[in-house]
Amino acid sequence: MAVLGLTDPGGGDWARLRGLQYASLAKASVARMATHGIAALAVAGLFIGHVHYVALIAWLAALAASLHYSSKIDATLVDADRRSMSPDEVKRQTVSAIFNALIWVVPTAVFSLWVDVETQLKLWTVLAMLMAASAILLPGVPLGTLMFTGIVGGAAAVEFLFGGLIYMTVAVLAFSVTISAGATGLHFGVFMLASVIARGLRFFVIAALLWRYGAPIRDFIEERLGLVFSLGLAALIGGFLVIELGR
Repeated sequence: MAVLGLTDPGGGDWARLRGLQYASLAKASVARMATHGIAALAVAGLFIGHVHYVALIAWLAALAASLHYSSKIDATLVDADRRSMSPDEVKRQTVSAIFNALIWVVPTAVFSLWVDVETQLKLWTVLAMLMAASAILLPGVPLGTLMFTGIVGGAAAVEFLFGGLIYMTVAVLAFSVTISAGATGLHFGVFMLASVIARGLRFFVIAALLWRYGAPIRDFIEERLGLVFSLGLAALIGGFLVIELGR
């Protein structure tokens, strides 16, 4: 958690370590903006003819403003490797990542209401590539990657869940959690153990409910598959966080 910038243990110069991490942001700023720009044009191309052009232009303008704001913050951290970073600097950079992620949620949460499933799947393909690119371009800043992946991936998962595409919900969550695990440096074996335990617990809970309450509870589970799946997802994320916090 200290590497993420969420805690500052007494032993070790963690502020100095974070400075070394965040100093890489300015170097990747142009590449990151180019990646977001290409992804934005691809998304705009998907929704032209389905969403009013004013809405698309407004979204593109908001994204451009977000990227400009992030680049200004990154520029102030160019010398962070030669000094100690303050908690406020970490918060500002994290807030910019969250703001950027929320803008990317708009196509999923709003624009997708006017397109078919095929276009929604194409949108997820673009978002998945953007999430992967963010992890590659910002390997030294795990908190920003974690926030971006969690928000964008979570929004896509909710969209597919309410659309009845359970298999895509599982795929999106698996991809998002994998990116997050890589960004936080969680050991692959530990990550797999947490996943197996959490997902196994989900099925044991369902089995226990069926054993205890019988047919009535099965009807409830089948009618509210989304709710049951969400509870299973909470167990998965909970197992991941418990192991990460205990490291």
